[in-house]
Amino acid sequence: MKTRSQIQDKYKWNLADLFTSDEAWQEQFNFAKEQIKTFSSFKGKLADKTILKDFFDFNHTLSPILERLYVYAKMNRDQDNGNNKYVSMCDKAYSLLTLSQ
Repeated sequence: MKTRSQIQDKYKWNLADLFTSDEAWQEQFNFAKEQIKTFSSFKGKLADKTILKDFFDFNHTLSPILERLYVYAKMNRDQDNGNNKYVSMCDKAYSLLTLSQ
């Protein structure tokens, strides 16, 4: 059985399409973490159609960011489940996803 380092790059996921680095992921995570707090401002106000539209617009903007964060972390974790860094990143991204539900 080959180790990951022995596999040619052409057969590996190109996660740079999602984020160019773990640092770029962290910056986007920090941004999303701040943005997710906005969800609470909609609580109890969605009966108003203008606010409901604002909520859907906000959610439509934030959801792809959250998804990219999770997919990047999850795919890195799946490459090596023993790498605690990516296990932690995956858990953090998943927690943001659940907060947005």
